[in-house]
Amino acid sequence: MKRRWIMLLALVLVFTMVFAACGPKQEAPTEDKKTEETEKPAEDAKKEEPKEDEKKEDEKEPAEEPKKDGDYWTKATQPDLNPQLATGRGKETLVVGSAQFNGVFNPFFRDTSYDQNIIDQIFDTTLKNDPEGNIIDNVCKLDIVSATEYKLTILHDVKFSDGKPVTGDDIKFAYLLAGHPDFDGIANFDDAKIVGYAAYQKGEAEDIEGIVVSEDKKEVTITLEEGNVLFKFDTSVPIYPSHYYAPDGKIDIAYIRSLNEAPMGSGPYKFVSYTAGQEVVLEANEDYWQGKPQIPNIIFKIISSSAELSSVLTGDVDIMEINATTDNRMEAEKAGFLDLCVYPTNGYGYVGMNQKANPILADKTVRQAIAHSINRKGVTEAVYGEFGNEINIVQSRVSPYFTDEGVNKYEFDLAKATELFKEAGWEKNANGILEKDGQPLKINFLGMEDNPVQQILVPEMIKDFKEVGIDFSVEYVDWATLSNRVTEQEAEMWFMAWGLSINPDNANIYGTDRDQNRLAYSNPALDALYKEAYKETDEAKEKSIWGEIYRTINEDAPAIPIYQRSDMIAANTRVQNLVASPYYRVYWDLWKATIE
Repeated sequence: MKRRWIMLLALVLVFTMVFAACGPKQEAPTEDKKTEETEKPAEDAKKEEPKEDEKKEDEKEPAEEPKKDGDYWTKATQPDLNPQLATGRGKETLVVGSAQFNGVFNPFFRDTSYDQNIIDQIFDTTLKNDPEGNIIDNVCKLDIVSATEYKLTILHDVKFSDGKPVTGDDIKFAYLLAGHPDFDGIANFDDAKIVGYAAYQKGEAEDIEGIVVSEDKKEVTITLEEGNVLFKFDTSVPIYPSHYYAPDGKIDIAYIRSLNEAPMGSGPYKFVSYTAGQEVVLEANEDYWQGKPQIPNIIFKIISSSAELSSVLTGDVDIMEINATTDNRMEAEKAGFLDLCVYPTNGYGYVGMNQKANPILADKTVRQAIAHSINRKGVTEAVYGEFGNEINIVQSRVSPYFTDEGVNKYEFDLAKATELFKEAGWEKNANGILEKDGQPLKINFLGMEDNPVQQILVPEMIKDFKEVGIDFSVEYVDWATLSNRVTEQEAEMWFMAWGLSINPDNANIYGTDRDQNRLAYSNPALDALYKEAYKETDEAKEKSIWGEIYRTINEDAPAIPIYQRSDMIAANTRVQNLVASPYYRVYWDLWKATIE
């Protein structure tokens, strides 16, 4: 199955820009810090982890409300303290710190937000969202002709970096690629019910009947079998040069994948080189349709999670997303030459449990008992302090769809956990290990040692799981291995984070047999709720259905939400004109940035 694009808060969460149709991107365990929906082991994993306030849940204030662009920044107080390492680079090159790349610089196949950050520089999208989360025109404008007819019109004279013009055929190519019978990437439009899409996907048709490109190649009209209120998100797609990725007019997935490290698009920057484990180098697209980027060169330099703050303090990098903690903020402010941007992340960190990799986890009562066995509040507080909140549903507090009304809060309560394990038929044996029908309750956790969240979360889990009687083992791997094993459903339990978009749809993660469902979780009632939500045109009723979706997932506990943290961006004050918000990744408008 393929995942749907999601409108990233930017990113790409992953397409961060308006890859509406997709789901969240996954992030590294502090990972995303950054799940988009492509998910990464949380950058969050590197930087984020669960945390919570000292307040009771019902007293706790939600994370900061979204603000207008610019309100999240605190300006440097002593620019003259800027280190020579930074100022000596001059104005020609911007250095951006990053976690490891997977080297998949292709919007249809990438699986981490780090790779997406590169993709955002190279590829345009038809539509985008503004810092407040509103869908706006980009290369195209969208006209919703009727409940079943949508029209994209190319507004500008846009060219790919090889000089060839962007046409409606290139926009249609996104749908043809995602729907191709051999496609194994991250996007799909299965739920959209585009006329002829299913037949094309099955190989019964060579074209998608419901997507028509006008004779002048400026308009693309998409017709649906039935109304779908979320389809507007699916009209924001990456603009892919079909002549480059399918030179003979035929889609060859292996050939397209062979170009993962040689991307080409119509975005503000062009790809120059990628050195695994070191850096990605980009150069300005002088013919970019919105104007030549102000900074000629960008280097995305790989920085270990332990060196994130020091890298920007020494001037080694100009921009770095650092773990949002009180200590980091104080140290960054003390430096005097850093502008700081702090805003609530549109995403969440979670502990995933794969029911296929470990059938014991297929029992809902066992999963609920495990949820009560994790000190989510304590871990969140320890990792993020004032910059994190324990969260109970799989949606960000900044989303207009967020609600935790009527949800199980899974307070940390080992006595309650023991009671639930007993209810599920598990009793401690002579060795203090829970056992059922002669089988011990064993769980293996796949984690990353170099991750601030897991450095606190995992020891807590080891201690508390032992007390309730879980035979718990931990295996540490690198990010690439973790990502691959989670994706291949080989991991039993792990910690990662999801970066979300403005699209509330998470069916690709929790829907039965969906692409990003690494949990092997299925609930037919939940699948039915998704279909109901797609058809509901009344906004209040639609939000009510999404609330029921989140409550259903909360009750089933296929994954355990841990926290929503804040993002903290430290930028050398020599770099100006940066934009960032919960809905707008700082990487999206690097082409507007200047070096003073």
